[in-house]
Parts: sequence; C-alpha cells; structure tokens
Amino acid sequence: MPDLQSFLHAIPTGLLDGFAGRVVDSLLVGAVVAWLLSLGRGRDRRAARAQVAEQLCRVFSLRLYRPRKSKALALEELQGRSLRGWPSLERLQWSLDLHRAQLSTRELTLMQALIEDLLRIRANQLTAELHILDEYLPGAARSFLPPSLREKFLDHARYIGLPYLIDGPAPEDARQIA
Repeated sequence: MPDLQSFLHAIPTGLLDGFAGRVVDSLLVGAVVAWLLSLGRGRDRRAARAQVAEQLCRVFSLRLYRPRKSKALALEELQGRSLRGWPSLERLQWSLDLHRAQLSTRELTLMQALIEDLLRIRANQLTAELHILDEYLPGAARSFLPPSLREKFLDHARYIGLPYLIDGPAPEDARQIA
C-alpha cells in the first residue's frame, strides 16, 4: 500500500483530474450507447412477439390485424382459402425458431408446450396430459395478445378453432384443397 501512495503523490494533480474527467465522460457515453442499443432490442422484441401472435391466431382460424381507423389491434375470422389450421402450425414453429433470441424462456417454453399438445391432437393421441385449454392457450393469450382481445381469442379458439383443427381436413387433404 505504501508503494501505491508514493506513486500517486508523484503524479501531478492536474493529470489525475483530467484522467478522472475522461473516465467519467467515457462511462456516460457508454451508458447512453447501451441505452440506445436497448431501444433497438425492445423494438425487435415487440416485432417478434407480434409475428408470433399473428401466427398463433392463424392456427385457430383468426386474423390479427390493425384497422386503418384505429390504432388498436382487432381479430376477424379467416374465410376461404386462407392459410390456417395445421399448415399455420408449421409457420408458428418457424416463427418461434426464427425469433428465439427475442423471446423470453418462459414464452418459448409455453409456446413449445402449446405446439406439442396440438401435435398430439393432430396425431390423435388424446391423453390426460393435454393442458392446451386450461394452461397453454390462456397463457399464450396473456403473453402475446392485448388484454382487449384475449377473451375473444380464447372463446373462438375453444369453440370454433380447436374443433376445426380436430374435425377439419388433415394436412394432406388441406394441400389438395389449396
């Protein structure tokens, strides 16, 4: 310790003040740059969550969109030959894989569990382990949809979307229709 004190006393005071000022300036610049970078990551995260939400709605024959006259998101039922149901499930998985870095671990785990339950239904393996209606679907709605649309999505998914997936055309039949 005495060596450090003797070293600091040997350095002129003006040099230490200038050095301390540059260190503080560098810390402030670093903090501003980190804040600006975090803004970009937040935008990327919102965009990733929006894309996953759109694909989730398509699986259950819904379209998530923003009307021209309103800033709030809205849902409408898909008609005709729109991509929905089982083919949309593959796109949902693709979206999750694409945006894995922007989503939280909890969101990824929840969506993977939802997809796995849907795949069990697709393979006609209805077991007691299915948690899609009581856990995964409400959790996905809470994570990815705005509060004003959650109930509408859940009602449609339970009573129209899920029966459409189970009783609707198989994936091979859907390719022949399209």
